[in-house]
Amino acid sequence: MATSKKPAGGKKSTGKKKAAKPKAAKSKVARGSVAAAAPVSFAAQIAPLFRAQDVQCMRGRNVFLINYEWMSAKNTTGQYANANMVLGKLKPGAGQGRMPLGGPYWSDANLQLFSDWIAGGCQP
Repeated sequence: MATSKKPAGGKKSTGKKKAAKPKAAKSKVARGSVAAAAPVSFAAQIAPLFRAQDVQCMRGRNVFLINYEWMSAKNTTGQYANANMVLGKLKPGAGQGRMPLGGPYWSDANLQLFSDWIAGGCQP
């Protein structure tokens, strides 16, 4: 009577090797640092900040607040001239030309979001 030996561990060997599980990719972000935030979107985050009355009022002054092409237009030096002009009018210190006319004025968080949108390349 022939006896067969079982491999250690009690499992019968089939001769097939198991595929190695892929290792999870290690993050290149240093411990304690913050990962890059998603870019700010004009359509999703900036345009909705402008009220209908602000859009209508400024349209009469040839300022097109919710028109992405107008807001993201660059001047000859590559600056986002229209977006920067609008940001300047939204900030405290703009004097009597501050937007929105008569308030309520934008919060610091909304001003920072708008500034981040410009700094991020005026993403659609």
